[in-house]
Amino acid sequence: MFNSLMFNIFQHDDELKTIEIIDAYLEAGGDIDAIIKSASPCWCGYTALHFAVAFKRLRVVRYLLERDAACEARNAKGLTVLDVALSPGNLAFGDLYVYDNNDSTAGCTDSSSELEVEETSAKAEISRLVEERCLGTRFYRYLDRMHLGCARGCRDLVDVARINEPVDPRSPVWAGWTPLHIAANFEQSELIGWLLDRGANPWLCDSRNNTPLHLLSIRRRALYEPRLFMLEAEPSTQGFAGLTHFHIACLYSPRSLPIVGDFLRLGHSPDSPASSYSMEYTGLHYAVLRNSPELARLLLDHGADVDARDAYGRTALYLLLQCRGVGGNCDNLLEALLEAGADVGSITCGAGGGGGGRSSIAYVKQGSPLAWSFLSHVQRRRVLGEVASREVDSHYERLAERCRDFDEGGFGRACEQELERLDALGLRRLACERRPNKLARYSLNARLRLAVEEDGGLAEKFPIYGNLVRYKLARGKKRRPLLEEAKRTLTRLYRLSSVGGALPDVCAEEILGHLKDRELRIFARTVACSNNASIVRRTLRRGAASYDGNVDDVHEFFYDRARPSQLFQTIRSAKYFTVIYKSLTRLLCTGTLRRTKTTTMSWIAKNTLSWLQSLAIKVLRSGNVPKHVAIIMDGNRRYANKAGVKKIEGHSQGFNKLAEVLQWCLEFGIPEVTVFAFSIENFKRSQEEVDCLMNLAREKFQKLLDERDKLMEHGICVRVIGNLTLVPPDVLSLMLEAMRTTKDNNKAILNVAFSYTSHDEIACTAKDIVDSVQNGEISVDDIDENLVSKCLYTHKSEDPDLLIRSSGETRFSDFLMWQTSFTYVYFTETLWPEFSAWDLIYAVFYYQRCYSDIVQAKSKYQNNTVLNKRTNEFVEKIHEKRSIELEEKLKDTKSLGSKPVAKRANGIH
Repeated sequence: MFNSLMFNIFQHDDELKTIEIIDAYLEAGGDIDAIIKSASPCWCGYTALHFAVAFKRLRVVRYLLERDAACEARNAKGLTVLDVALSPGNLAFGDLYVYDNNDSTAGCTDSSSELEVEETSAKAEISRLVEERCLGTRFYRYLDRMHLGCARGCRDLVDVARINEPVDPRSPVWAGWTPLHIAANFEQSELIGWLLDRGANPWLCDSRNNTPLHLLSIRRRALYEPRLFMLEAEPSTQGFAGLTHFHIACLYSPRSLPIVGDFLRLGHSPDSPASSYSMEYTGLHYAVLRNSPELARLLLDHGADVDARDAYGRTALYLLLQCRGVGGNCDNLLEALLEAGADVGSITCGAGGGGGGRSSIAYVKQGSPLAWSFLSHVQRRRVLGEVASREVDSHYERLAERCRDFDEGGFGRACEQELERLDALGLRRLACERRPNKLARYSLNARLRLAVEEDGGLAEKFPIYGNLVRYKLARGKKRRPLLEEAKRTLTRLYRLSSVGGALPDVCAEEILGHLKDRELRIFARTVACSNNASIVRRTLRRGAASYDGNVDDVHEFFYDRARPSQLFQTIRSAKYFTVIYKSLTRLLCTGTLRRTKTTTMSWIAKNTLSWLQSLAIKVLRSGNVPKHVAIIMDGNRRYANKAGVKKIEGHSQGFNKLAEVLQWCLEFGIPEVTVFAFSIENFKRSQEEVDCLMNLAREKFQKLLDERDKLMEHGICVRVIGNLTLVPPDVLSLMLEAMRTTKDNNKAILNVAFSYTSHDEIACTAKDIVDSVQNGEISVDDIDENLVSKCLYTHKSEDPDLLIRSSGETRFSDFLMWQTSFTYVYFTETLWPEFSAWDLIYAVFYYQRCYSDIVQAKSKYQNNTVLNKRTNEFVEKIHEKRSIELEEKLKDTKSLGSKPVAKRANGIH
């Protein structure tokens, strides 16, 4: 029967019905403190009072207490009724002894009975639990009864004299929270008003600079207490995610429109952006996100900039066209922005903003058809008409300027004549006055058709162009012969050295798009192997990409470009109708490029991060970023075998990847990087491979000296560590010159471990210390862990915080064995030439997860003794002695005129 009773308490929402069932049970002689016998570990050992508290049956709780139910009864897990009451989400513990006087249902008591209940054992049990259980846990640490009572909404525990007293700043969660902060975080709306009426200060900030209002916004709830928006508030106070009170008011529009108006009348700027955490949105951006034309008009009436941009360069109009869906107030919002003079044809952003530099309307039509669909026909005509007129005008000006740049044999004049002819055909009128949804039809095909119909002389001037025109207009079986003829003509033209650049670019673009892979490789060889190098160079200079290199470096510059058939699917611009020079080598397939010569890449690589990778890096930079990263660049030879190229090519690709990784580290804000470039054990490889590696090192360090201006500009200091006496003299000379040139730079440090092993480093250090003890320079008592560290090759650097090894190997390979005692090690399966920015992001992410453990271990075990004057002089003398030995070796080698050959270090450890 008792199991049935428990079931009814759980089942019935009608508490009066439940009370009747319990009353009937007790009249039949049942025990009110009986426990349930259940196989379920959740309910085993529960009494009726346990169940009533767990399922928030307040009236049932009061009734059971009046019938002398035992509060100290424990379930199978040892939890009392009050343990269950104090659990998150359950009944507030104050409800067990603070009754509602307005409740007239069965089981209620008057004020005198409240006083009696407060003196019962339940009150004593509550006090004990608050002190021993809740306040002793990590989550509730440093809280007293008043603060914990605010979390539960209990007013009786609030001391009015301490109403603005914050929590101890040592609390891991609640640091600096006043009772009003706690009430706001736990959404105790009634308690918020009660605290404000008794003088609680709503503008006190916690340790994270959050006011109670910021905590409400973090919970993403509605404004429970509008009185928190007070006119004496500071609207620019920033809290969580960089949101100010003004931005929060905009975010809760339209409910908070009067508050926004109050802020604006007080002189707050409507264009003030949020922080980078909130994408630097202005109030107008929030009006778009909230789909509130009322807020937009209010801001515009107070002088808001309609073309203000966020962190990614997006205007409010761009955000509306990109993000908003169908229906609602979108039409009114769009009308408000257009009436305010929004620049619908403006270029919104670069590669980081998602628009790729397209205009607002171009992005909507090509990238987001759903957003385009909500515009009415009249709105489309209005927006498209303005966009078309601007784009066509700027397009003709750009084409005319490019055509005037070159004039060989009347070719440029012919281009100008074509532009004049198109103007006579009324292209502007056709683009602006036709139905907007048919504007896309005026692409290359339509313009070719107009050219044939209006001016047949064009086909006579350029036979291949005429073939292409007829090919585009032909249907069915007639197309193939015309295409074959056009391809043969194109190949013949490129074999002629006298043709220069006199080839219509549109012909090459269209024809190469139909070539198969084999035909494309043949055509590429024909162009690349021709003696007319001026064609290729001039083609690159006139092309879309900027290129200043040699003709031999063409393939590397256009590495991994898309196949032509993929490229030409999106051609919709009239610029392909003009006769201009374009790059053809960028159309080569990837397979051909992988077998070509690799160029010398700069030590300072260009930023190749995508917008998503940049965003991930910015997020991680808000945490603990390692100050020193060590990298074991492993996997170059396996990459070469995998790609089917020579081993030296794999090592060259590995250097190119190093340049990229160094740039990513600069983006992360990592000030020091140490890379394992060449081990002493590598001298045991074949003489041919060692010589190739030395030649590569010679080439790269010479490149570094050639780019010394870039290194000085970025403030990069280069250090080479290792047993450099084993290095060929000419390579050693370049290394020493690089270190001397960059020694005063201090913005970033690159340590190159060359001819290095940790065994050799420690052995050399031990030898120097033993010699110094025998010479009386130091005593045995001076030798400790800190002295050994200062005598290592890495004495100028702090120990690495993060060690990364590529290629899937899980060993240190004798690299920085002494320095990595407290270093987080990250192994990745990726081969080094295939190492990506995501691999570095993952490594930093996992480092941050273990950061607290690393700091704790360092504080507990690391030796931080300070060297005395004698040992400091000894350390300086040791390193000065090593530098002198290297200089003397270099002078001796030059005087002998010996040929630079790498020493083989057999048996060196």
